[in-house]
Amino acid sequence: MISKMHFYLINLLVLLSSIVSAQDNLHIKGKILESGSNTPIEHASIAIIKDGSTIDGCISEENGKFRLQTLSDFHELKVSFIGFEPKVIPRSAIESKDLLEIFLSPAEELLNEILVETERTVTQQLIDRRIINVGADLQQTGATALEVFDQLAEIQTDLSSGEISLRGSNNILLLVNGKPSGMSPSELLAQIPSSSIDKIEIITSPSAKYQANGISGILNIQLKKRIEQGLNLKFNAGVGTKRHNYGLDGNYNFKQVNFRWNYTQSKRRMYSKQWIERSYKTGTVENIYAPQDFDGSVQKASFGFDFLPNKKNEFSVSWDYVDDVHDFFNKIFYSYPTGEDSIDYLRTTSHSHLTNTWNVNYRYKINEKEHFLELDYNLNKNDNDFPLSDFENNVLLFEEQYINQNTLQRLSLDYTLPISKHLKLEAGSNWNKRNLQSQYHFTESNHIDQNHSLFDYEEDVLAFYSSFRWQKEKKYSLQAGLRYEYFKSSGGREDEHTKVSFSFADIFPSLHLNYEIDEYQKLNLGLSRRISRPHFNHINPFRLGNPYFTFVGNPGLSPEYSNNIELSYNLLNDKVSLAATTFYRYRKDVIQRIDSFTQEGIQRIKNINAGNNTSFGIETTIGKDIVPFWRASVAANYYFTKIHHTELVFWDRLYTSSIQVKNTFKTGKKWTMDLSYRHTPKRQRAFQYLNPRNRIDFAVRAKLLQKRLSLNLTIIDVFDINLFYRTTKTDFITQNTTWKFQSQTRGFLFNVSYQIIKDSNFSRSRKKRDYSHGGAIE
Repeated sequence: MISKMHFYLINLLVLLSSIVSAQDNLHIKGKILESGSNTPIEHASIAIIKDGSTIDGCISEENGKFRLQTLSDFHELKVSFIGFEPKVIPRSAIESKDLLEIFLSPAEELLNEILVETERTVTQQLIDRRIINVGADLQQTGATALEVFDQLAEIQTDLSSGEISLRGSNNILLLVNGKPSGMSPSELLAQIPSSSIDKIEIITSPSAKYQANGISGILNIQLKKRIEQGLNLKFNAGVGTKRHNYGLDGNYNFKQVNFRWNYTQSKRRMYSKQWIERSYKTGTVENIYAPQDFDGSVQKASFGFDFLPNKKNEFSVSWDYVDDVHDFFNKIFYSYPTGEDSIDYLRTTSHSHLTNTWNVNYRYKINEKEHFLELDYNLNKNDNDFPLSDFENNVLLFEEQYINQNTLQRLSLDYTLPISKHLKLEAGSNWNKRNLQSQYHFTESNHIDQNHSLFDYEEDVLAFYSSFRWQKEKKYSLQAGLRYEYFKSSGGREDEHTKVSFSFADIFPSLHLNYEIDEYQKLNLGLSRRISRPHFNHINPFRLGNPYFTFVGNPGLSPEYSNNIELSYNLLNDKVSLAATTFYRYRKDVIQRIDSFTQEGIQRIKNINAGNNTSFGIETTIGKDIVPFWRASVAANYYFTKIHHTELVFWDRLYTSSIQVKNTFKTGKKWTMDLSYRHTPKRQRAFQYLNPRNRIDFAVRAKLLQKRLSLNLTIIDVFDINLFYRTTKTDFITQNTTWKFQSQTRGFLFNVSYQIIKDSNFSRSRKKRDYSHGGAIE
């Protein structure tokens, strides 16, 4: 365990190395408004200019506000946004702590406009969501989406099970560009490089616009879409502990047509270790050593076409392709101190995931800037193949093969109408369809005993929603909505001639209130009703496990419902930033994971309806500029759940928490360093608990050649102390498990990003938006 002295010493050394380049800073804050209507302008670019070059900058938030701490030695501040005349303010007109009100006038003609690339703030808090801007945090550069999630205090990851949790619950809806996937969360997130991620939306109190599924909320990963004018080309490459990757992305945009492309390839090997000690009620003791060798590669390619023939029409088509192949060599050594014979076991497994996604989007602007009709269609085809072979003492026992074919379709229609300056109406409908065919093949080593089974599953969700947003005097805003969803599913095994069908119709209201106390402080209140319906992973009888645990499908599950309320407070001024949120959740007919063990010691994981639960929690993040070049932040959270039907579980009081301390040092214009410490106290679950863990990560970034070249070095788990210790208990067995995951213990990652071609004009004739996101997230 690392001592506090080590941690303070590292901070002191980095601090001393930074003092040399410290300079006087100026605090600038303001608000960007549209002249005439006084409407706040979101995502306007604020650039700090010196000698004709951009040296710093930021982007305005949803309410048009911005806050910037920069070197005082500059010449002018420039504000720009597509469709508006840029505005330049000389340095002499800006004083520290002044609140600037900057009005932009709409351009009479579609003039060329400078788009300034700036680093956004890491986190933005909107009325119904929190946005994490990936890339603004040094620790997230060059990693996969799964590793990015593991860096975020708001999200809990369990690499031993592949579970992703939000507010202590893994009952979430995971989306990419607002669309679901047919893959498991851990497999999906391991495919996505962080270099392709624009931002992550954490939506814990979704409005009626969003799909109602997911008790704890929605995690939406928005990928980058390049639409800069002219020809642009960027190269990314990385090398690290038993891993390397490279990629190329760019676009060619001329007048009304934009072509965009992206290609990445990554390869990774991991050697992880697992130790298990089991004590059975019968008195038998079993020790298991299970090292695992992983060897995988991922190829991703995407192409898009955007066509904007005039001011009213926008059309977009995209195709994404992913080929993900990896092999597992899972050696297992069983030993018995109580006298039984030792066993050497080996499982070899290959995973193949092939995914094709097509998206078509059309938007028609009726008249006003925010008055439009949008149509979006998305098709996702995902084929998965899992062949495996099991050996005992070098003798083949059997061979198995799991084949899953997933097809997801989504069609949506969205309409937005600004009724007045203060009132906006949104309405729409969507249809989601999933088809799953799951096959299972089993062959004994003698080829005499063979088994073939087929499971078919189909679900449809038809939804309609309507919501309005009202704002008065810039201080008060209200967003309320209603969503109707009709769900129908059917599934069954061909060999058993059984079929289970479900159909549900529900209404889901939502309400969000926002009060701006003053220019620095805001209060938000959110109310929502959510659902978790049984899905194919809950009822699918053919899911891949390993020799010591297996999944059991339950076709008799009923849907789970929850009523949620959350209250948040945000403070942002020149000295400190503070965000605090508390929530309460009541869950009915909870879909609960139940752990049990067979007489042979195989852990069985099954989901059942387990009565009602109540949960509450608190999240707090505070940041402060210690000195002009050093910003420190602390994020802490605590979540608690009480299970009311205690006879179904081993522990009925569940809790999880974490504390993260980050120190960011800007040493001059080119260098930035980050030192992060994370402590995860004991996590208690229904049948298991995880022991406390500690981890320190370090990162440094250099931006050279007028910011065209970016170099980033990350050292993960500097002191190699981030081991997982878990204890599982049932009435039959006590199991103690220790993991050492290569991806989460000491390692390094060096990443290079270079802008090969960058058009010098940067003119645009449209407001920037992500064409393939297709309006409402579903």
